[in-house]
Amino acid sequence: MRFCPNLSTLFNDIPKLTERYIHIVQRKDYRFDAIECQSPYDVSLNDWKEIISNNKALKWVLINSLPLYDQTNVIPSFNDYQQLILNRTLAYAEALNVNKVHLVMTDTNNDSDR
Repeated sequence: MRFCPNLSTLFNDIPKLTERYIHIVQRKDYRFDAIECQSPYDVSLNDWKEIISNNKALKWVLINSLPLYDQTNVIPSFNDYQQLILNRTLAYAEALNVNKVHLVMTDTNNDSDR
């Protein structure tokens, strides 16, 4: 069995996702060769490409899409959803060479309904 760290939730003492990525690459004793990330969109694609080109490229196994519902819980039309969510998610998945995307329906940071 192989494990891969989630950049969004592991090593939270390291503030930036890009710094966490570099940390994982540099720590050979971790033996991670793949990663996943809930929200790679916090970093621009150009920044990800630069970080990956300057460091060992880890395999990206999973990313989440941006949530369908935002904090206003307004449901967009499919065309808006495609423009706002799917196209951006696809661009990141292709650039990071991810073959699995978790489609997220709602923003889990919204505590208004709890």
